[in-house]
Amino acid sequence: MNSSRRAGTSLVEVLVVIVVFLIGILAIVQIFPGGFRLLSTTQKNSQATALGRAEIETVKNHLDQLPDAIAPVSYAWNGSQWVITTQPNRSPNDLGPMFSVLDQNGIMADGAGNQIGSWQYLVGSNVGRRVLGEGRIIPAPRLIGGTYGSLMTLQFAPVIYNPSFQSLFIVYGNDLAKHEGDPISDGFNVRVNDFYVSGEDGNDPVLFIARNSAKDTNYRVSFTGYNPSTGRQDYVDVSISGPNRILQGTGPQIVHLNALVGPLNGIEYDSVKVERQFDQVASFSSDPYEYQLLSPQLGQVLFNPAGYNYVIRSHGRRTPLLGRVSYDVYDWRIIHDEFRMPDLYPAQYRLAIGGIKIKGESGPDGLPNQGIGVQAPDSSGAMHDVNLVLEDADTGGLYVFQPGTSDPHQTSFVVNGTLGLITFLDYDNDPANGTQLMLLEPGASTPTVVTVAGRNLRALYMGKNEWAVQVLKPSATYVQTDLTNPGIGQFFVPGVNDRIYFPTTDGGRVVSIGELYYYSTSGQEVGPVQLTAKIQTNNLDGYGQPYIPIQSYFPDFNGFDNSYGSAVKDVKGASVAVRVLWNPDYFTLTPDSASNMDHLDKWMQGWRRSTVETYLQRSN
Repeated sequence: MNSSRRAGTSLVEVLVVIVVFLIGILAIVQIFPGGFRLLSTTQKNSQATALGRAEIETVKNHLDQLPDAIAPVSYAWNGSQWVITTQPNRSPNDLGPMFSVLDQNGIMADGAGNQIGSWQYLVGSNVGRRVLGEGRIIPAPRLIGGTYGSLMTLQFAPVIYNPSFQSLFIVYGNDLAKHEGDPISDGFNVRVNDFYVSGEDGNDPVLFIARNSAKDTNYRVSFTGYNPSTGRQDYVDVSISGPNRILQGTGPQIVHLNALVGPLNGIEYDSVKVERQFDQVASFSSDPYEYQLLSPQLGQVLFNPAGYNYVIRSHGRRTPLLGRVSYDVYDWRIIHDEFRMPDLYPAQYRLAIGGIKIKGESGPDGLPNQGIGVQAPDSSGAMHDVNLVLEDADTGGLYVFQPGTSDPHQTSFVVNGTLGLITFLDYDNDPANGTQLMLLEPGASTPTVVTVAGRNLRALYMGKNEWAVQVLKPSATYVQTDLTNPGIGQFFVPGVNDRIYFPTTDGGRVVSIGELYYYSTSGQEVGPVQLTAKIQTNNLDGYGQPYIPIQSYFPDFNGFDNSYGSAVKDVKGASVAVRVLWNPDYFTLTPDSASNMDHLDKWMQGWRRSTVETYLQRSN
């Protein structure tokens, strides 16, 4: 019997082949997530570097407005105002909160149960957001929304502003000329642009400030004082206002500093600064020390035009009136994306960060996002909470934005939040006369239509993954102290080694030394020499402070030479850094506060960061 056989594949063989293929495919698939993560990380690193460089360029463009310093601070209520104290011993790499209680609503509290605020404002970049002394010579006045005045827009707005707490937002002028002694006992007259310091080495240091014959006046005073309860020296920034203001009259008024800030065991004489504050008014008078705050969310300060070309006479010199502001940045997570209006029609612009944070969507803690805290006008001029604000960088005006409509008569642009894409809507839909948008200028009540070709614009928004762009700036000037833990704007020279020590918070920044005197290994006097160097944070010694090792720059160094009063003089901050942070991770809040802090601590380990730094000093 003949039998025929047909070639083929059995079911078992087919199943074996399928299993082999599945194993191979699964092995290959497992490679891709890591690759995708690597690509995503590389993309975000590139975005961070671009954001940092863009912010550096923005700061350079406003060099005459560079602040004295940007510092981490703590706040204490003394019964009448907030006393703001810097934290010189806080490392710039310390991104954690000062508080240990976090409830299920995301609110932090201190050990006494006092609620401080949302955790997002107390960690990461927001631990260092006190801007000290940003300002410039009073600019030329112009018509701003129907009011004639001199407009200055703060670089790092939005700002924190509460009229009930004047010390949080202080507008002030030039430094008064400082003298040592008691002018009343010595029979000296205190002139309006001078002040005296007495008792600086005791527990009752006092200031003598001239009264104004026309009105009560407020002053801002800052100094480094010795705190008897902590044994530290703290930099204090406080307002002499309210019941402590300088009363109208003649002759000097005595100000006891311990009545302002609490017990003191002396102050650093060289650190004391006093400036007259500007008065916030509804309408300007003839007094040049007046201002209006047009918008705290945009940091628009309008000075009295009488301040333009106003001259301060002190120490035999004539200097123009300055307008300076000390304030808190509202939130470093608000991105400032500056660009020139595109020439295309219809015009579009892609933001530096693709995914925009949307109010109401889930945030990193699982709670709804609260928005950026900045409002934009609709076509009637009414203000609304939005996810993106578009500002005219030249005038400080806001472009009309009405979400959910594409009618150019109701909104000037639309935003694709997923792509981070702005599309501009021409008001008259006529490309022949350029793109026209509706703009609400500062102080105006209703928008007007403007042609925007070539204008500089600024988009304010938040990016998903907690993006933040933070500016780090050391003190503009430093004074020498005898204490081993220097405060903000101070340095310490022990004389037993080759090191000059600086506050911990300035570690990694660059400073310049205008005059340095030392003895060489051959016993010769050397100096003055100049030095620009980075403050080192590695190999800390017993002083525990960051430092500049002089011998690394001058190998023949064999000791400081104090023959000229001080071996180190004219020390200034010489750099500005921009740190970009982002965190793609998430965590969950529970009713258990301790558990919440553990979750937050773990989440903070996910910070990614990129830092861009440049040599930069304020122009004179």
